[in-house]
Formats: sequence, structure tokens, C-alpha cells
Amino acid sequence: MRQSLFSGILLVLSLLFLHHASAQTNRVSFDHVAIYVRNLDTSMQFYTQLFHFDTLPHPKLELRYQWYKVGAGSALHMVEGLKDTVSHPFFSHFCFSVPSINEFANVLNQYGIKYYSGPDRKKGFRRRDDGVQQLFFQDPDKYWIEVNDAKH
Repeated sequence: MRQSLFSGILLVLSLLFLHHASAQTNRVSFDHVAIYVRNLDTSMQFYTQLFHFDTLPHPKLELRYQWYKVGAGSALHMVEGLKDTVSHPFFSHFCFSVPSINEFANVLNQYGIKYYSGPDRKKGFRRRDDGVQQLFFQDPDKYWIEVNDAKH
């Protein structure tokens, strides 16, 4: 009787685990973001200096481009060919998390990159209601980038 009860509990737990695991594999995950840049060399230098991304292998195409590994399973793709500077709205941005917002702000200061606390464009960074500190700046092609210290 005891062994039968144990086997029944084990079966229910196994089914729950299998259901949970299959639900996890059916979820969408983020793979990459691609940005169109004027000068690939300038953009590569900018992102490498600030974020120290590792490069990823990529297929050979006629375009000039570079792929970078960002975090565990995401990538940043840069493709050269932008002709005109485009005005990007502030709220169209992507975000990277760093261990220390203060240390990252120091790096921005070293390179003379202006950063802001939000859309009001006040200098500095701010603490959100959830305790995460954030700042915003633009890359050479005027894409808005948020950097925060969120713990994921």
C-alpha cells in the first residue's frame, strides 16, 4: 500500500514536471536585435569599448556586418549601409544591464559620452520605483540605449 502510494505520488510529480518542461520549451525567447549603421568600424569600436561584447561567427554575405553575443542567449547584429542620420524616438531603445551603474557612468565620462536620466534629458541617472538605477545615451547613429543595474 505504501509503495503504491509512493509510486502514485512519483507519477503525479513526474507528469507535473513533464508538463512544466514542455510548457517551457513552447515559450518564445528573444534571439537578437539588428541595427543599421553608417560606419561599421565606428560602431564596432563604440560597442566594444563600452560593453566588451564577444563576437559571434556569422554567414558570409555581401554586406558588411558584425554579430555580438549579448548575455546568455541573445545577440546584437550591426549591418553597415545607413545613409542618413535617422531621428530615433527616445522610447524606441534597447537596454543592457551592468553590475554597477556608477562604474558604467564613469566609463561614459571617460569617453565624453553624455547620458541622461530619462526622456526629460536631465544629466545623470535615476532610481526607478523598483530600485533599479538607469541611464540613457545615444550611439554614433543616434540609437537610444538604456543601461541599468537590474538583477535578472
